[in-house]
Amino acid sequence: RAYSDQISRAFLRATKAKAKGESEMTKMVIGVLGDSVTSGTDNCYYDAWPEALRRQIAPLFAAMGIDVEIRNAAKNGGWNLASQMLCAHDMLGVSDRPDDLGLDFLFVCNPFVHSAVVDAEHLIRRALLGNSHTVVSITVQDQKTMSKEAFLEMYAGAGLTIGTPFQDAVPELGIPDRGYKFWFPDQGRAFWGMQGDGFCHLTTRAGSSAIVNRNWHWGPKLHQTYSDAYALLFSRAARQALDDLSAGRMSAARLPPEPPKPGDYSDTILQRKDKEKSKDDENVVETPPTWKELLLLDMSLEEAVSTGLGGVRCAVGSANQPGSTLLPHWLRPAEGSPFEEKMKSRNGASFVPADHDAVGSKFYITQSPISPPNGPVKVGEWVANPNTFGAEAPRTSEQCRHVDGSTMVNMNYKGKPSGISWLVWEVPPETISIGRAMICHPRTSKSKLAEDSFDKGDVRVHYAVPGEKDGWKMVEDAHELKPVTFIGQECTPVVAEMDEADVRAAKEGGMWIAVEWKKKGIFDFDYLVAM
Repeated sequence: RAYSDQISRAFLRATKAKAKGESEMTKMVIGVLGDSVTSGTDNCYYDAWPEALRRQIAPLFAAMGIDVEIRNAAKNGGWNLASQMLCAHDMLGVSDRPDDLGLDFLFVCNPFVHSAVVDAEHLIRRALLGNSHTVVSITVQDQKTMSKEAFLEMYAGAGLTIGTPFQDAVPELGIPDRGYKFWFPDQGRAFWGMQGDGFCHLTTRAGSSAIVNRNWHWGPKLHQTYSDAYALLFSRAARQALDDLSAGRMSAARLPPEPPKPGDYSDTILQRKDKEKSKDDENVVETPPTWKELLLLDMSLEEAVSTGLGGVRCAVGSANQPGSTLLPHWLRPAEGSPFEEKMKSRNGASFVPADHDAVGSKFYITQSPISPPNGPVKVGEWVANPNTFGAEAPRTSEQCRHVDGSTMVNMNYKGKPSGISWLVWEVPPETISIGRAMICHPRTSKSKLAEDSFDKGDVRVHYAVPGEKDGWKMVEDAHELKPVTFIGQECTPVVAEMDEADVRAAKEGGMWIAVEWKKKGIFDFDYLVAM
């Protein structure tokens, strides 16, 4: 029902657009996050389940006047899922959607690189209950602490489904150390396969080899199986939507209801657990909150959840969509910022060079093409039966290319500054929602934020918001306003709290944030977060 209602909303948008004489089809956008499995690693991207799903359902929805667009921002290897889920809006470039529509659907499939339960519930609540209602399907993140049954009991009515690639799924969705018997030639091989499903499928429907697993990643057969599950769900939901909106019954048609709101789900699963835990443990020693504990508090605040996925905005190092906000979009030279005079008075220098975003600048390391995953495929440069993929139907190089791009700061650009430097970024107006700024760190970070960095003054954080007479109100050492626990965490709240007047000013006129760090205090980062 939740899927059919969301499809009905897209169909009604298409009907209105057609009535206005608009020539372009209405888009229904499905966002996808995940790990290397969902990015399609060890396969041509053509066979990855998000692209297979698009090909399956596109003709059905095209007949309804709806263009299906799938935006896949899944990452291969060492990227934190928690940061992806927090920054889903900008990972998937949702700002280019008209009328603040947001995503229609969001699928998170990450069998190997997991996040915590709080990351999952925070994403689910913002997506399902926010102003831009997004229907969610997600993989169980932690088998020990995330109860599939509890999440479905709480949120299925709002539109949550759980994708289960290992738990109660078909037998071929196994992994080699769990006793499955189809692996060959043996598990010691560097490149192994897991043959079919027992039904003599020599190829997938797309003509690819019917291998279930390649190394530990899914092969074309398993990607097809997973996409089939969603295709069946979409097909049933589309039929239900058309039944509801059929022309002959339009006067008495079941129009889709208003999406659920935060007030409909005042309690959270994790809050229930905390209440039960507090009854059993009366001797808990209070410590400064981690960023995830702050998220837990946000989940019960209607003003936070109602802003939806767009209530968390990020400049993202690992994003790959045309509408994504990247690090160069927010990072600024300190010269010309509200911090310029303060920086000069302390003999500091700007960490970000004046030409940081110029063509040919080496301040950023850009890897892989940043382009839409479903762009037109040029004929030519055929990849016929590549040895690494086994016997495949011919694929173009474009079909095989993965959209797994990143635009990261080169932390060793011209060597690290010898003295004090200022890392400055500008948050645009209408971006801040509740008054918090964070920096997230790469999973494979080499230079980490040291435990005593703040205490020793190796790292200081300041912010500036519009003040009186066209000037700026500066708040120094903002990290001291609300201490946080950050060691071993994916993200650090550098501005954990702002007063109401500053939040209002930042919403209307934007804000600037500066990290003043000594050479030994410099740490790696891949996301700048504003909430």
